[in-house]
Amino acid sequence: MAESASTPVPEAEAVSAEVDVLVGGEAIAMYTVSHGEYLIGRDASCPIFVDADDVSRHHARLIFNAFELVIEDLGSSNGIFIEGVQVQLPTRIRLGQEVQIGQARLIVRLRESAARQFVEALWDEGLGLGQVRNQIAGRKYKVITTINRGGMGVILQARDLRIRRTVAMKVINSKHQFSRENALRFIDEAQLTGQLEHPNIIPVYELGIDEQGEMFYTMKFVKGTTLDDVLRGIRAGREKSIEKYPLGALLTVFQKVCDAIAFAHSKGVVHRDLKPENIMIGAFGEVLVLDWGLAKNLTGGRRETHPASGADLAADAAARSAPPDDLRGFETMHGLIVGTPPYISPEQARGELDKIDGRSDIYVLGEILYAILTLRTPFEGENVTEIVEKILGSRIAHPSVHNHPKKSSRRGKRDLTAEFHVLAHCPGHRIPDGLSAVVMKALALAPADRYQTVEDLQEDIAACQGGFAPKAEGAGPLKQLALWAVRHKPEIALFAIFFVLFNALVVGFFLQLSRERDRAQASEQAAWQSQKSAAERLAEYEARRAPEKEKPDP
Repeated sequence: MAESASTPVPEAEAVSAEVDVLVGGEAIAMYTVSHGEYLIGRDASCPIFVDADDVSRHHARLIFNAFELVIEDLGSSNGIFIEGVQVQLPTRIRLGQEVQIGQARLIVRLRESAARQFVEALWDEGLGLGQVRNQIAGRKYKVITTINRGGMGVILQARDLRIRRTVAMKVINSKHQFSRENALRFIDEAQLTGQLEHPNIIPVYELGIDEQGEMFYTMKFVKGTTLDDVLRGIRAGREKSIEKYPLGALLTVFQKVCDAIAFAHSKGVVHRDLKPENIMIGAFGEVLVLDWGLAKNLTGGRRETHPASGADLAADAAARSAPPDDLRGFETMHGLIVGTPPYISPEQARGELDKIDGRSDIYVLGEILYAILTLRTPFEGENVTEIVEKILGSRIAHPSVHNHPKKSSRRGKRDLTAEFHVLAHCPGHRIPDGLSAVVMKALALAPADRYQTVEDLQEDIAACQGGFAPKAEGAGPLKQLALWAVRHKPEIALFAIFFVLFNALVVGFFLQLSRERDRAQASEQAAWQSQKSAAERLAEYEARRAPEKEKPDP
């Protein structure tokens, strides 16, 4: 094994590192380096000589200065990789990291004496960094209050004392803390959510264990309101909600939700617990899909969600018998039915967990769109059993039925005020036919009859937003023409104005011609009358002179 060393320096000042060279599983060389620059390659003149396949003559440069090791690619044909990632710029090597150069591997580390000097330098009292470092190394979070409680977890508002920001912290509910299955499920949830990096998916900051040994993970804290609260506000006739969230704004929110779900599906993940309560609308227009605790990775490596104990089964049974609270639905269940009725698909209602895929999320997106349009859930009932039966029987009231005011049972008259203020968010207080068709296609009982991808659903909604007929509506020529007219109202109005003006000018022109013709005819008639009168007078004159001409001369 070869070894090279830097220029000897006193032991107290020596700062050196070691570079191990391995080919396959065999160590072929070890070099000791001090501060300076070192060429790495197959050329014998390189201070760090690496005799391995795919290594260039002058492959890389190693720079060692002030405890920092930096490697730079010198234009080699096969590149440099650190932990499998190719180096593009001069890159710092963290101690213990593996550097791949051709078929060789380099492992760089500080010598024990240098590592000790590094630690002593960092904590040198003369630098005054001890207090600063202790502050960062101390307590990290301060819990402020509880935001929400669910069947499995509790969401807390906490203060990150190091970054100095407010975060949302999720912990396992106390009664579930001592279950290995629940702990693994909690870790799965944090890791899966953290891997779904998308602007419309809540970002995860950290997964850890606090001083008491309780697991937690922190997320972005969003100030805002849920879609559920918005819909309830509109249904209650709150002017601020109606003004801030007309149907167009709600469809924009829905499209962002679809963006998040489409991204998750592209990663092989289905949410399985979508509902208005899990959609957060921020104060500045942010839209975030929350609570991925029941999400499933269809590509594998994800534990299935089942009750971990008899206590969980009892809780699920209690949830099944709980009455619905308007749009809020039921507490999430972990059992045969995965999800939150009524926001579940028929596959979920039947407990066919192996048949749940992206189209199940699409079905629930249809339910959410139904709630956006009608301000009601598509399936209502006194208990979970009744709701599940309606889902399995596809007993859905078409959204358009909510366009018509109901009759009052007491007076037998239509109560216009009571019904139409509910749909105040819709244009003309009516649900557009195109969106109704989109909802019904998404809510098809058979997965094959639904939209097959979220993008297909979004395309139809975008068509409705643009004034076109969605594919789901199957609109005929007359409907297409009517929609064309609506889309081109300004042009049609302008054309109508020019048409009227043009016709007015044409009519005026012909009226003027008619008047000129009448005047010409009148003049001609007057001339003819004058000529006739003159002829009559001439004839009369000649008639009077005729006898005089016949008398003989005396």
